[in-house]
Amino acid sequence: MTNHEPTSDDLQAELDRIAAAGDQLASESRYLEAIAVYRQGFDLIPHPKIGNAASLWFMAAIGDAQWYGEFDEEGKDTWRDVILLYGGFGNPFVHLRRGQTLLHLGDRTEAANELLRALLLGGQAIFSREPDEYWDFITSEVRPPPDYPNWIGWPGLEKDSEEYRRWTDPTGVYQFTKKEPQ
Repeated sequence: MTNHEPTSDDLQAELDRIAAAGDQLASESRYLEAIAVYRQGFDLIPHPKIGNAASLWFMAAIGDAQWYGEFDEEGKDTWRDVILLYGGFGNPFVHLRRGQTLLHLGDRTEAANELLRALLLGGQAIFSREPDEYWDFITSEVRPPPDYPNWIGWPGLEKDSEEYRRWTDPTGVYQFTKKEPQ
């Protein structure tokens, strides 16, 4: 995580105002306008943006507006950036939305990976306000933990457990190998 200077009171007030304006537009299903407003807020965040909680919030808000506006191609890139650049790895909501987006785009394998991470970290509750198709998809793709006969009631991994740490450590998931010279 990168060290950041504290946000000034004036800047924080402006970010809060912009976030509220974007939220209002999104609540009115004016997703393109909401995305533009959220981008204004993101642009005000001082560098480095990576590892900044405000960056995570604004990028997730952009991704969520893309989700509801059905801009899946754009959303795929946004959610990737939220995970890889802005601290969203291990956040059940971020993994849920990325998985849903990937499923819409037909990438069932990567969608299953993301939705499983959302389920393991957020439990059944993370799916409670979502259409049943995502719960049905992931619970038909993977078996529940040994102590559970099915996924109903799954609370999520305990935050202090080794298993939780494993599922929230991006180094074992997003690895890139160097190509061998030919």
